[in-house]
Amino acid sequence: MDTSKMMHINNLGSKGLIELEEKAEKLEQQGAELKSSLALQNIRNEIADIMLEDYDFGQVVDIYEIFGGYVNRSFGVVCEKNGRRTNYFVRKFNLVTTEIDVEYEHKLINYVKEHGFPEIAWPYQTKTGSTYVEKNERFEGQWRPRLYAVYVYLEGQDKHSWAKANATPNELRSLGAMHARYHNAGRDFDEGSLKKAEPRIDKFYKTFPQAFKEMASRPFKDSYFHDYFNETLPQIEELLKTCVIPDEAWAKMPLTTVHGDFHAGNLKFDGEDATGMFDLDWAKINYRLFDVCLTTLYVAQSWKADDDGRLRIDDCRYYLEGYSQALRELGGLPPFNETEKEWFVRMFHVGNLFLINWCTDGWYYQDPDGHNDYEGQRYMNHFLSSFPQINDQRAELEDLIRKV
Repeated sequence: MDTSKMMHINNLGSKGLIELEEKAEKLEQQGAELKSSLALQNIRNEIADIMLEDYDFGQVVDIYEIFGGYVNRSFGVVCEKNGRRTNYFVRKFNLVTTEIDVEYEHKLINYVKEHGFPEIAWPYQTKTGSTYVEKNERFEGQWRPRLYAVYVYLEGQDKHSWAKANATPNELRSLGAMHARYHNAGRDFDEGSLKKAEPRIDKFYKTFPQAFKEMASRPFKDSYFHDYFNETLPQIEELLKTCVIPDEAWAKMPLTTVHGDFHAGNLKFDGEDATGMFDLDWAKINYRLFDVCLTTLYVAQSWKADDDGRLRIDDCRYYLEGYSQALRELGGLPPFNETEKEWFVRMFHVGNLFLINWCTDGWYYQDPDGHNDYEGQRYMNHFLSSFPQINDQRAELEDLIRKV
């Protein structure tokens, strides 16, 4: 056998093979760490260039990534100008965010800031007068645009997350009052020619039956969450049939600027007082009651195994008392009307359908490889558990909304 053009394979033996596997694992880990470090350095350079070239904030001193969000990436940036250091909040929007989305959000923020709600994270203007920056970045061999915006950094404590909130009674009353002030400040907001792609909830939830079918039919393989979603789809489809609010009822419910994701994790606190509000990606003109019920689900719902999805009635009351009392004092946006009270419990179910849509189309299916299948299942289980729990609490909830 002529071996001159062949590669000799050495016999390492069992011990040598184990040592080689360990070296390969270490190199793979080092490669992943190196790739992550390069990505972080690239985004640091991007942000530093934006702060220096597009804004007039001076030199960048430090940059910190802020975790907790599910849609965009957020950063705290420290700049120094004329010997003074200032903190800024920088948002790198996800790929599906359009210029119209950002312009709408910023128009709404500036409106409510000028009409009685200064506790909001408002955007700075660039040197050219815009409130956002577009930069091209290279991804998988292609250039793609990404949007950035710089906001005032709200001082205060980050005390809670969106799920498993455990706010105190005073915190719940305070955040309820803040929610009411925000709704009131934006009650006459005019969208003008700017429109969000996602329709109001009365139209949006009617698209869910077809959207869920299309998601379930996607040809995913080796996706635990996708398989689980298909298993639960018949249950979700039955819920869709029982969670309808008639058009004539929607027509009697007040519209205003909603936050769309108002929870304790998107607020800053000073002690037990809510002092600032941020993260308005989902903000737009929508139904006030929908925003209130969605917030109640966030701040007053159990995530514990023994009563998952059950609302803590006392926490519901603290939040709604704070909200209602603030509205009475403001005298602008009216208190809950009879139609809102009649459909109060049903709106919780609409809110849970909205969250199921977020969990699937708005979160998992946007990046199946980048999301944890079991985390998605946990969210889905929680949202589905909410329906029978809230039905069981119907009498208490109806009594509560009529008393606040």
